[in-house]
Parts: sequence; C-alpha cells; structure tokens
Amino acid sequence: MEQFLTAKDVMKTWQIEKETLNRWIEGKLFPKPLTPKGKRRRWKPDVVQEWIAERESQIAMEERQLQIAHPPPLVTGSREHKEQKRKIKEFEARQQQASERLDAHRRKRPLNKHNHGQTD
Repeated sequence: MEQFLTAKDVMKTWQIEKETLNRWIEGKLFPKPLTPKGKRRRWKPDVVQEWIAERESQIAMEERQLQIAHPPPLVTGSREHKEQKRKIKEFEARQQQASERLDAHRRKRPLNKHNHGQTD
C-alpha cells in the first residue's frame, strides 16, 4: 500500500500552522492535496519532494539575480577595486570639466546687435 503524507506531517515538517498550510494551498504555493473518497488531505511524498526541489531551484535563481543586481563590495586594494576607483575618478573629472564649461558659457554675455559677443 502506498504511503501518503498527512497534513500533520506537512505542518510538523515545516513547523507551520494549519492556517498557513491552507493559505499555501489556496495560493498555489504548495501542491494540491489528494482527498481519496472524501478522506482527509494527503500528499504523495514524491509530489512534495518535487515541490521542494522546484522551490530550492527558484530560491537559488533569485539569489543569483540578487548577486548580479547587487554585487558584493570589492576588496580594498584589489585590482578590481583600483580599476573601479580609477573609473570613478575619470567620471568625476569629466563631470567637473563639463560643469566648468557650462559655468563659463553662462558667464558669457549673450550676443546681440551692439556688442557682437564682446565683453566689457
């Protein structure tokens, strides 16, 4: 005879309450139970194991995506850290030059018919 997991088995394994299990099932976060001939809810162990494997795979994928989106900080003094600092300094220098050019442009008097761009 095939062995099935009961709701109590599932709740004990994951240390959850009945309400939580019900929410998981209703929200399709946990496999739908079998209810043979109106008996209590049961799950095939292989279905639950498959769910666990899928969930672990999903968690691992989410963790990889987080690492890509938010890479760990670079070790101070490493080649990568030095390269990153160099790029930041270059970017800041370009920003400063652009800001200075904009300020110089704003200080110039606008051209008009009388001064032809000449300043006093």
